Amino acid sequence: MTEQTAATIHVGVNSSAFASSSAPPPPAIA
Repeated sequence: MTEQTAATIHVGVNSSAFASSSAPPPPAIA
């Protein structure tokens, strides 16, 4: 996995989690 791919997945998961829940994202994602 390249840095670019990791960053894309990281942002995608963060956005999805944030949109799905009003609670702040867990430290693992943040």
